[in-house]
Amino acid sequence: MKEFKKMLATNIRKPSFWIQLATVMIVLFVLIAKYGFHVIFSQSDVIIIGLLLSSALGFAGSFTGNKALTEASKSIDTSGIEKKIEEISAVVDKLTEANTDPKANSLGIVLDKDGNIVGTDTPKEG
Repeated sequence: MKEFKKMLATNIRKPSFWIQLATVMIVLFVLIAKYGFHVIFSQSDVIIIGLLLSSALGFAGSFTGNKALTEASKSIDTSGIEKKIEEISAVVDKLTEANTDPKANSLGIVLDKDGNIVGTDTPKEG
């Protein structure tokens, strides 16, 4: 916790810190909503989320007098965020496909798209 406080104190006035934090928050929010709650996001939805977060950062920066936070709000680029979400989604989709493929499962357990056990794939004898 001591290291976290030191890092925060060192970076609180740097716009790049706030941009990275905002980017992580957007990506996490979209991925949790997409895979946790099965919400489908379009490109415009991600842009709107980015604009909302940018506005919130700008407001917080103006309210607290933190110029770095205000500068960060002007620099949030949603195109990079969309690319990161697509890359992470592709990896998660591949991992999910591996879980649903009974041939990828050495125990012969058949999983549905959410990873729940729905049966077994026992070899037929004779």
